[in-house]
Formats: sequence, C-alpha cells, structure tokens
Amino acid sequence: MNNTALAIDYSKLNNVDYDNAAMVKEIAANIQLPDSALSNNSNYTKQQKIQAVAVFIVVGTIRETARLCVMPYETLVGWVKSDWWADCITQTHAINKHIINARTTNIINKAFDNVEERLNNGEYATYDSQTGDVIMKPVSAKDCATIAGIMFDKQRINNSLATSITATTTHHLIDIKQQFDAMTQAKVIQGN
Repeated sequence: MNNTALAIDYSKLNNVDYDNAAMVKEIAANIQLPDSALSNNSNYTKQQKIQAVAVFIVVGTIRETARLCVMPYETLVGWVKSDWWADCITQTHAINKHIINARTTNIINKAFDNVEERLNNGEYATYDSQTGDVIMKPVSAKDCATIAGIMFDKQRINNSLATSITATTTHHLIDIKQQFDAMTQAKVIQGN
C-alpha cells in the first residue's frame, strides 16, 4: 500500500477568482469514503482517494486531476467508473448544497436587517461636516411600495399561496354553462 501523502501541487490550483487549493482541502475534509473503496490490494490510501475526488470536483477533468495528483490517468479512469466514486461525488453535491443554502440564508438575513434598518431610520442623505452628523432622509413612498410588493409576493410564495390577483366574473360561468347546454342538446339531437 502506498502510504505517502498525495502529492498535490496546490500552487497549480490557485486561481484569481477563488482559492482552489482551499476548496480541495475543504471538500476532502467533508467526504466520507465508502467501505467499497477500501480494498487491501490498492496502492493508494483512503485519504489519497478522497483527495483525488476533491481535486476532480474542483478542476473538473480526469486528465487534470491525474496531473495535479501525480498519479496514472488509467487509475483515475478506473476510480471514476466505480460506485464509491459516484457516492463521493453525490456527497460533495449535498455538501455544496448545504453550504450554498447556509450562505444564501446569511445574505438574505443581512439584507432583511438592512431593509428594516433603512425603513425604520431612513437612508443616508448627506454628511454635515460642521456637526459630524449623518443626515438621514425617510425612504420614499415609491421605494416602500416596491419593497412591500416584493416582500408580500415572496412571503406568499414561501407559504405556497398565489401571487397574482385574478378576478372571476359570472359572465365566464354563464358562457361555460351555455356551451355545455349546447353540447348536451346537440348530442340528444344526434341520438334520435
């Protein structure tokens, strides 16, 4: 068994948009390798397999994963076809879903807090350099109406309620009744 640590070149994972090396480490820390991946005749440790999955999740290709993990491409192709690899990928999707939900909830809560603060205390208007005070102005009626409309709709969606107002008139019902009456009479006439 190969007990050496996976030789990932983390410097090649760095990207200007986000830190891929940190993502690989975070994903690897949360993957639970299924028992089906643990075989006595494998040349790779449990941790090496987990890290290979994590690198693959971040870089997206087998060839690049093999290059970064310094392991044979054919070995990774075999792993990718296995049930345990699919299980690890499913785990990471679930992990990412929970992370995104938690971060989204955090952002939503901060936005709600900010909206409430602005509605209660007004918006920043100007700074009075003589007194050092920030002068607040009330939120406009137009902005309040927009906020109320959006929040009302989102609340109704959250509660599985309709978000549009529909008016029903008796004229539509009378028209439908007349159509049914006409169809019924037509069948009676055809039946004779």
